[in-house]
Amino acid sequence: MNDFLWGGATASYQCEGGWQEGGRVESMWDVYLHENHLENRDVASDHYHRFREDIRMMKEGGQNSYRFSLAWPRIIKNREGEVNQEGIDFYNQLIDTCLEYKITPMVTIFHWDLPQYLEETGGWLNRETCVAYTHYAKVCFERFGDRVKLWATFNEPRYYTNSGYLIGNYPPGHQNIQETVTASYYMMLASAMAVEAFRAGGYDGQIGIVHSFSPIYTTDTSVESAIAERFADNFYNNWILDTAALGEIPGDLLGALKKPATCP
Repeated sequence: MNDFLWGGATASYQCEGGWQEGGRVESMWDVYLHENHLENRDVASDHYHRFREDIRMMKEGGQNSYRFSLAWPRIIKNREGEVNQEGIDFYNQLIDTCLEYKITPMVTIFHWDLPQYLEETGGWLNRETCVAYTHYAKVCFERFGDRVKLWATFNEPRYYTNSGYLIGNYPPGHQNIQETVTASYYMMLASAMAVEAFRAGGYDGQIGIVHSFSPIYTTDTSVESAIAERFADNFYNNWILDTAALGEIPGDLLGALKKPATCP
């Protein structure tokens, strides 16, 4: 059991704070929460200043791995893809501290904090965001890949797209089914592009995606229930899992999406 990883996980926006420090630019969450006068994470757990203490306590608590996300707005300054060296330095220190305490770093490249400069041009409704994401991912592979061997392209894209584009309780706060489908497609395309870049670059390690799996159950064995179960499974799971593992969107899901919308 020496190779069993036991640890915790954080998201950059949820824990770091330091939102205007170290060359970090605004994320969509900064703008959304500030403009709507909602609780924000300007300070959060202050991991940006206290990561050494936090990682030391992880070790003292018996953890041997730490999954954390990189803040895209802390690493890439603008739409032109300029790298912020202060952000690189911060994550180099964080990674080195993990290794100092013999904690395996597991890095998530995107955990929902899209730079505001990309949200202003459509965010995940714009295919150019896939290109920008791939550039960002390659910067991460180059700068951190000598020590990071476990990567996740995205954290829970289903939650992100459903909440941001369908329910509207996360930024950008939209309620549009077509936007939900478009954003879902582009996020999975970006994930595939990053995996392709990882493999083409010959980086050492493994790369995948983090999915919030939702099991689907029916109340009876009727044909109607079986069809409903399949639709629900596609909606909650298969558009991510099939695309990531098999390289294709479920055919029956595509068929359903091609049908004209009908009003009840």
